[in-house]
Amino acid sequence: MARPKKSETEAKAPKKAKGHNLVDPETRALFLVHRDKYSELKAKLDKASGTLRAYVKTIKSDGFKLQMVKDSILLSTPEGEAEFKAEMANRMLAAAYSGADIGEQLSLFLDEPRVPAVDRAAKEGQEAAMRNEAHNPPYDPSVPQYKAWSDAFYAEQERQIKSGISKLDAKKAAENAKAGKSGAGKRGRPPGSGKKGANAEPPAGSERTLITKAEKDAKATARAPKADDAPPRRPAAVPATRSSMKASKEAAREEAESYFTRSEPAGNA
Repeated sequence: MARPKKSETEAKAPKKAKGHNLVDPETRALFLVHRDKYSELKAKLDKASGTLRAYVKTIKSDGFKLQMVKDSILLSTPEGEAEFKAEMANRMLAAAYSGADIGEQLSLFLDEPRVPAVDRAAKEGQEAAMRNEAHNPPYDPSVPQYKAWSDAFYAEQERQIKSGISKLDAKKAAENAKAGKSGAGKRGRPPGSGKKGANAEPPAGSERTLITKAEKDAKATARAPKADDAPPRRPAAVPATRSSMKASKEAAREEAESYFTRSEPAGNA
């Protein structure tokens, strides 16, 4: 059976690539952009997740539980505090249904907390100091909450300073102990014993003393050369000048002339 002949228009049309109706170039380019961006964000997420897991281990090694941190974050907002109270009330209610002794405290938990405003202000001031914030109480100076906030703020700063000093002292003691161990079995002079002068280390059992300016001046005066009261000595050699050289030549010539012109005595007279 003979195939039908193609029309003249179909015969002249260029052939299209295979699968052209399945993949649009613009859509494919957009897909590749999304793929690359997803890969980049996924790599950042994996890195952040690894850092977070490592930090969770640090939290646990310091004696805290991760749930404590999560609860603290939840309690940082009024909405989170309400959610926390509702969760705790449900758990206390479950304890009461189960006949647990702690369930008897459900009524105490459901009551509104009676925390004095002064105590709350003190907690806020202490937390501000722990966060290294500036002294800025959110209370009017005329109310007692202002003083409670300030007292707790400065007390926490003082505690941090003392704690920092004690840590530095402990570190210095450890370094001194380490230095003592490292130099215990070595022969020769102890470290710093070879220094001389004003910066030399004092002998064991003695104290360093400061030299006054008067003592320094006295020592400098003693070391200075003493002045001679005798008249100054004349120099052994006189500097040669034109006039002195001319006079020397004339004196030599006169001496030579007088030698040849002077009369010699005759005989053994």
